[in-house]
Amino acid sequence: MIKLLVIDEFAEVEKVLGIVDKKDINNMISVAEQLDMKCLSFVDVIGDTYFNEDQASELRKEIEILQQYPQVSKKLLGIIEEGIKIIQREGAYLKFEDLG
Repeated sequence: MIKLLVIDEFAEVEKVLGIVDKKDINNMISVAEQLDMKCLSFVDVIGDTYFNEDQASELRKEIEILQQYPQVSKKLLGIIEEGIKIIQREGAYLKFEDLG
């Protein structure tokens, strides 16, 4: 399982966005890698991955493209999109946290 959350610059949790199955993350990564995406193809399912406000616009573009692929979970994309809206302010990060 992977927990998606928003943290501040001091690594304090601001909001837990949701918990998703690694299968859904792997499906998303597989498509993102095929499309040579700059951000979501680098999510690590056995470690933690962080995105900051500078990456928010690229993440949004990638989410829009991934919406077209039926093998990518719409629930997962919705959770990521919610996180993108929050991290667009300075000092917040979207974190993919491996729960083991």
